[in-house]
Amino acid sequence: LAYQLESEIAAILTGLGASYAGARVLVGTSGPGFSLMAESLGFAGMAEIPIVIVLAQRYGPSTGLPTHTGQGDLRFAMHASQGEFPRFIVAPGDVRETIYYTQVLLNLTEKFQVPGIILIDRCLAESYFTFDDIDGLEVDIDRGKIVEEVKRKYKRYEITDDGVSPLAFPGTPNAVVRINSHEHDEEGISSEDPKVAVSMSDKRLRKLKFMREEIKKYTPVKVYGDKESKNAIIFWGSVKGPVLDAYRLLERDGISCRLVQILFFSPFPDSEVLDSLKGAEMIISVENNATSQLVSVLREFVGVSVSYRVNKYDGRPFTPIDVYEAVMKVMRK
Repeated sequence: LAYQLESEIAAILTGLGASYAGARVLVGTSGPGFSLMAESLGFAGMAEIPIVIVLAQRYGPSTGLPTHTGQGDLRFAMHASQGEFPRFIVAPGDVRETIYYTQVLLNLTEKFQVPGIILIDRCLAESYFTFDDIDGLEVDIDRGKIVEEVKRKYKRYEITDDGVSPLAFPGTPNAVVRINSHEHDEEGISSEDPKVAVSMSDKRLRKLKFMREEIKKYTPVKVYGDKESKNAIIFWGSVKGPVLDAYRLLERDGISCRLVQILFFSPFPDSEVLDSLKGAEMIISVENNATSQLVSVLREFVGVSVSYRVNKYDGRPFTPIDVYEAVMKVMRK
């Protein structure tokens, strides 16, 4: 079922209502619309309602260049809405990955009862691609701790070892299913008791440990090229295509390098990123933004410094020649 609402606020709130009722929900938007959705993203975090948001980045801020591309929303997606709560963020690099990771994220958000964001851009969202087959793209549905019948008093926010509570939908026999955007106790009843606040915050954040383990099943970091090279090009999102094509030109010219693609940004796969960069002496970042947001994320989570930055922020995607010439300029230094 596809349903078009009158605004982004209506879209995400309708989506959250449908998710509460038992549907698997995905909503789509770009940067300005995501700004309007930010408060409701926090509602999803507090009420522990699973939902997937596709954020197709464009050049900004504000209206910016509404029909052109960019990668300026990474930090915004990682920190959108007030307060602290876990979320999944995945940034596919091509259409095949988008198809695959959309299914993965629908599973993960339901399994852990958190919101998730698929971070793409205009280049991926509004371009045409072809590929030969769909082998390996199908993902079995896993809806997590859904209960179909309750035999004891149901607590929507029951405290558990992994932070994930049994999930019943309205109409489940013997279950009163309360959700609440206010801080609440295990039954979903509003509370301002400081002990309850700490306990429930700890419950929600406890999921992160298990979320980090879970994403290891889905290749959160990919490495291409010469994996032993001391030169590394690190990137994310739709920059993948131009980087892989540029690698062929670099290889032709005798330039050895490894290509590191980060797919998950929340939770951040710190150990996998460090492993992928082990032994690299020169690291070059390639991003469709002006402020090198990936670079700041690397510094924050793994303490890695990038040697050179390649940025493009004119609303146009990278071409392979853009990447090739920028890397060759660095290599000649």
